[in-house]
Amino acid sequence: MSLQNRRKNVHPCPSCALCKSRGRLQEGQLLMRQSIQQKPFIVLQLPSRHLLEQLLKKESHHGLNKKSPSKSGQKSSPVVVPSGELGKLCKKWSNFGRLLPMRNVRSTQLFPRKTIKQRRIRCKVSSSSIRRGSVLSAQPKSTPMEPSSSQFVSQHLGAIQQAILTGDAPGLVDKIIALAADERASDIHIEPLDHNVRIRLRVDGILHKLVEYAPPLHPAIVSRIKISANLKIDENRKPQDGRISLELTTGKPLDIRISTFPTTKGEKIVMRLVDKSQHIPSLRELGLEGTMLTTIENAIRRPNGVILNTGPTGSGKSTTLYACLGVLNSEDVNILTLEDPVENQLPGLNQSQVKPDIGYTFATGLRTALRQDPDIMMVGEIRDKETLETAIEAALTGHLLLSTLHTNSAIETITRLLNMQVARYLITSTVQIIIAQRLTRLLCSQCMRWESPAPAVRKEILTQLAGISMQQLSERVPAFNPQTFQIAAKGAGCEACNHLGYKGRLGLYEIVEFTEAFKDALLKEAPSSYLRDLAAKEGTVFLRQDGIIRVLQGKTSLEEVYTVT
Repeated sequence: MSLQNRRKNVHPCPSCALCKSRGRLQEGQLLMRQSIQQKPFIVLQLPSRHLLEQLLKKESHHGLNKKSPSKSGQKSSPVVVPSGELGKLCKKWSNFGRLLPMRNVRSTQLFPRKTIKQRRIRCKVSSSSIRRGSVLSAQPKSTPMEPSSSQFVSQHLGAIQQAILTGDAPGLVDKIIALAADERASDIHIEPLDHNVRIRLRVDGILHKLVEYAPPLHPAIVSRIKISANLKIDENRKPQDGRISLELTTGKPLDIRISTFPTTKGEKIVMRLVDKSQHIPSLRELGLEGTMLTTIENAIRRPNGVILNTGPTGSGKSTTLYACLGVLNSEDVNILTLEDPVENQLPGLNQSQVKPDIGYTFATGLRTALRQDPDIMMVGEIRDKETLETAIEAALTGHLLLSTLHTNSAIETITRLLNMQVARYLITSTVQIIIAQRLTRLLCSQCMRWESPAPAVRKEILTQLAGISMQQLSERVPAFNPQTFQIAAKGAGCEACNHLGYKGRLGLYEIVEFTEAFKDALLKEAPSSYLRDLAAKEGTVFLRQDGIIRVLQGKTSLEEVYTVT
């Protein structure tokens, strides 16, 4: 077997043991072999008596195996450091222990290597096989990087750094998941880069760098995740999707969707976390209030029709539909859902996951659902004309149907329906309301601040709010004064928000109701600009306007509103 092929089969493994050679070590050289009978440890060959004495003095309480140092000018003896204690050493000394544990190696084979600082070094061994005593110049052992500048910290971070130092791939994956759940992260990104692998968490819609580790540990991380998700370990040429269901040490059930993606630098993995114990929020908890809340509640209580929720991916559309179903869920109605995938299990609902690879699509599932005597149906997404036509047929035959589309606003949704070649009279006969939404970050209540806007900013805010009646505005922002109002702003950060200034997210909404006047204008082929002006006259508050009202309420910042709308 060639060295190139042999090296592909060598992966980090936390169960390997490290030992010193029977022969004499060179300065800075590290040896290892696999053994199931010995506890893992690392041999550090320090270059001088002075450094050795300092290490033994500073770390004597860790139980290191002390060897008597030699006289000045001579080489010192190796120091044996148990791997379990390695993470406790100060970073200055643990950097000496750059040793990569390996597997698929016979217990009699020794692999000496030098402690090196270079990020990438090619193998210099030219023999066709790796033999006892071969010198291998490989990449350095993974070392954890410092947390990102956003001060995104957690109590789990120290355990993650120790797992990286010791090459504990299973422990590292478990600790990252535990940290992500603790920090309310929605996604975990594991990304191979040029010289390292980066781990990032998406919290409240924003990605934060957690740590980085060296590439040799990455294959073990990928294998661990693939095994847990029942994916093919040896398939790294095409993407794979899987799922993991587990229970955290806190007893919280967690559902994780796994997606692998081959890149030029290795496999990238994204894990989407769904907390199955988290309750579905009510419409009011999502941020709906006033006339918007009343409009939605009136629409979902009608016996038939189509309710469409639109917005980009990750804007909370499914959560809003779940909240609507929560209002409607009772023993005297039959509710069916078609989803891809089923994100939350709701008691009392008949939820089904479509499987396009076997021909079970939204369209075929919806036709089948119509034969299940439903009262209310929820379709995860209308992706094609066939699904849309079936949804309209369901509404015309006396069913209430809720679904989503990917458009930027409620008015653009009408244009999208027309482009899918649906007759205008069918749209006006079935669609009750169109909801457009975004998610914005909530200001931390502990460190947020109020400030008076600059004259230009004040003028821009008043211009945006010009289409809203003073009655609507005063209902949501009591005692609003156009001359003296203040706006909420991000604070300096505190312990409560991990020094980010934000904690949690809030929905921004715009709701267009299909009134008789609106239906008449649509049937007469009125342009989109006219439909927007008509909706504003009838009381529609648009996304940016809703966001500015939230700024005046102290919920979010102006920067956040202009970012998402």
